[in-house]
Amino acid sequence: MRSEDAPPVLTIDDADMYGTELPSLVRDVVLRKPRPLLIMGIRSGRVDHVLNPVVMEGICKIELAMPPLADSDISGLIDLLEREKRLGILTGKHRNEQVAAFTEQAGRQLLVAMLQATSGRRFEEKAFEELGGLESDAQLVYAIVALASSYRFGLGRDEILIATGNKSNTALNSIDQLISRHVITLRPDGQIWARHRVIAEIIRDELAERGQLTLPISGLALLAASQVSASLSRSARPWRLLRIFINHDFLSRHGGPDFARNLYGTLEDPLAWDYHFWLQRGSLEVEFGDLKLAEHYLNTSRALAPDDPYIDNEYAYLLFRKAIDNPTAGEAEGLVKEATQSLEYLMSKIATPYPYHVLGNQGLAWARRGIQSPDERGKYLRTLQRRLEEGCAKYPKEVELRQLLDGIKREYLSIAVPQRAF
Repeated sequence: MRSEDAPPVLTIDDADMYGTELPSLVRDVVLRKPRPLLIMGIRSGRVDHVLNPVVMEGICKIELAMPPLADSDISGLIDLLEREKRLGILTGKHRNEQVAAFTEQAGRQLLVAMLQATSGRRFEEKAFEELGGLESDAQLVYAIVALASSYRFGLGRDEILIATGNKSNTALNSIDQLISRHVITLRPDGQIWARHRVIAEIIRDELAERGQLTLPISGLALLAASQVSASLSRSARPWRLLRIFINHDFLSRHGGPDFARNLYGTLEDPLAWDYHFWLQRGSLEVEFGDLKLAEHYLNTSRALAPDDPYIDNEYAYLLFRKAIDNPTAGEAEGLVKEATQSLEYLMSKIATPYPYHVLGNQGLAWARRGIQSPDERGKYLRTLQRRLEEGCAKYPKEVELRQLLDGIKREYLSIAVPQRAF
């Protein structure tokens, strides 16, 4: 029995769906009276990404990993499959062979074990083959549902129709047929999901590898754009959906810069009032395209949200890019100085490694292209090194920061070692 003075308990499954907002949410919950015990389920591969140690500082947390299938679990699972006549290719095999199929082939992971060990085929092949066997209308529906499910979003029937761009009876019949065949699942709240998140992720990753994600991405971005409004909380579901599917890095990675530009062009009318849309559009051009366009888009974003630190971070990146692209211009050093000051201010104000990433990456590029004197370059690299060491200390699990720091050290040594030889 729970004692009378025990704290209240709050449980959140799939807590990583809140992304980088999760640490602030945790602080707000656990530090507020009556200080509840917070129990969260988070995918193991996402823990370090969503639980920022700087924001979580001072909060006591205990991490418990979900173990793989134990021998007793495997034995019970085999008994159940045998009783229900679902052993597949394991039917009639010796018990040791059945156990080995789960422990060796499937790595003791339940869902993989159920499909792979009993079918004799790789789990990924079986999951993706299911998509390939559908008619084109049903393929698009399944791809959209799987993509949404892989990011922890269910979809209503009307939302799927909007995302497919097809409101005909044919599309509606495709949805109902997929549900009736248990390819996708209709939950009691009316939301439609892939039947398991692992399957959804396999479908997503295979489509990405084949370059076939652009239609599902476009559909979900347009759906989210049709649902957001200025009065809607930024933590609401449509905003969370939109942030994923208009992210410039996500779009360029899965469709290329031109795909991203075309999608942003389509979204301009419904999202012209949103600063985050312009931030992502500007960020794409900073990284891949026209710096004049980038400046225009980022200035639009700044006008709509003048105090947003992430816009300031990206604008500092833009200033570095302008200087690096034309290092002999009279304004280049001034641009670098302005960008550096802005990033150093952000480092002291917001709990994110982004300013360190920009300063390390672009500062190294500036040292190589914009500073001719070995002595001056060495001094600059030493200053850069100290900043990155500070960032690595604050964010010890940021592998890219550590790699940047190592690159800066190597660059410094390439200057210093020849000088000592004379």
